[in-house]
Amino acid sequence: MEIINVSYPNDGLGDKLRDSMVKVNDNFNELLGLINSLDLSISGITGLDDALNTISASITGLQSQINTLDSNHTTDISTINSNVITINSSIATINDSIADIINQLEPLLEYNEPETLQTVTNRGMTTSNSITIGGMKIYDSVADFYSEISVNDGVFSVDAYQGRLLNCEYGYFYFKNTDGYLSNISNASLTSNRLYTLPNKSGTFALLDDIVAPTLQSTLLDSNLGTRLTPISSTINGFNLNKSVNGSVGFVVKNTDGTGNGAIASVSVGGTGSYYENGLSLTYYGGGYYIPSLRKTGGLYSTQDFNFLNVNNSKIDFKTGTTISDVTSKFSISGGGTVSIGVTPLTDNSVVKGLARKSNGDLVEFDRTCFFTQVFMHGSVSPLDNTTYYIGNFPDLSPNTSNSITRRIHSQGKGYVSSVSIAINIGGTIGSTENSTFELHNLTQETFVKITSQAVHNTDSLILYTLSSNLNVKEEDELQIRWITPAWVTNPTTVRQRFTIKINIV
Repeated sequence: MEIINVSYPNDGLGDKLRDSMVKVNDNFNELLGLINSLDLSISGITGLDDALNTISASITGLQSQINTLDSNHTTDISTINSNVITINSSIATINDSIADIINQLEPLLEYNEPETLQTVTNRGMTTSNSITIGGMKIYDSVADFYSEISVNDGVFSVDAYQGRLLNCEYGYFYFKNTDGYLSNISNASLTSNRLYTLPNKSGTFALLDDIVAPTLQSTLLDSNLGTRLTPISSTINGFNLNKSVNGSVGFVVKNTDGTGNGAIASVSVGGTGSYYENGLSLTYYGGGYYIPSLRKTGGLYSTQDFNFLNVNNSKIDFKTGTTISDVTSKFSISGGGTVSIGVTPLTDNSVVKGLARKSNGDLVEFDRTCFFTQVFMHGSVSPLDNTTYYIGNFPDLSPNTSNSITRRIHSQGKGYVSSVSIAINIGGTIGSTENSTFELHNLTQETFVKITSQAVHNTDSLILYTLSSNLNVKEEDELQIRWITPAWVTNPTTVRQRFTIKINIV
């Protein structure tokens, strides 16, 4: 008897279908041969028994032996019949199994076509003789058209009728073109995992020769400035920045981080030496820049002499305004050297220095102080307590207690009063030490300034008082001195006074 190798379900290691059926047929033929031999043996024994019965009648004592032999023969026949029944039962069981196998094979036998992976899976089975576990080879052939998927150590390939279409060996992908030549994709050494997403922006793969070689590389200038771009080739001597086709600005420097020492957007040009030597920067400093005076400001920065160059007799014009559309010229220098100021300078009468141009073109500082004096005075008077006296410039007239036109003078020019000199002469009784107040009034502009509130009349004196604030005057403004007396313990008598004011010309 031959044993059919059924192995384990779906492992593809059992006997093939045809080999299994051959073994089934051989086993059946062997069983049928045994049954035929038993039938012949039984027929021979029965004939022998009949012959012995005939002979025994003529031989004395032989009948008894024959009866014994017949009894034994009957027992053997009974045993044989019992074995035949058992064999028949086994044959019936085998026939049932064969019927089940035939029922499963009917879809395949019906079409009488070669076994493929598809025909196997159509029967609900997941293995086929065309699957090789060693080396993981999956093979399928319909009408002799060839297909194969193979996996070996370090190699993965996809084959077809015309040969290998795809092959992967140790990190390299090979594709077969329609012209039969191979192309491959290789991967450079990586330091970490990388994700490739395809298609790319153009939807294609490009040859290395089709990719323009980069002309810039990153370089670290210092810890504050961080990484910058620098030309790869020493033959690249500069940058040419132009507008794009839609007219947009060709170059933009932008920093969106407004905090920390790096809060700066800057275009910088460096010379020899370290980065900060012989450098020029066009810079905007963010709100977080570490130098407070530079925060939220822009400027030009240079470590060396700085030149503005303009040719073709064109002027240099500095313009400012609220928006770009309303800027106006504030300062300009023409191609011929004429300087124009487009604004009215602020008036600051405290400034006594100015600028002047020497014959060689240098601007120099000069003392612009130019002034004139005007005098107020009055004749002899014995002042009363708590009285205001109005003083002009009548040396023979006493001061008046009413604001009359005779107690005023006209300014002789435009400028500002910065100081007043007061001379006091007491021709009679010396007064006590109570303080008097003197004021200078511009009646035309209705302004005044206090000269002093601590003048005393207990001795002759000459005192120069610098005003706490200047009093502006224009030509022909009406000016006046006012004297406010205290309540003296002892009133001075026969008092004469002279007031000299200094008017700085502007």
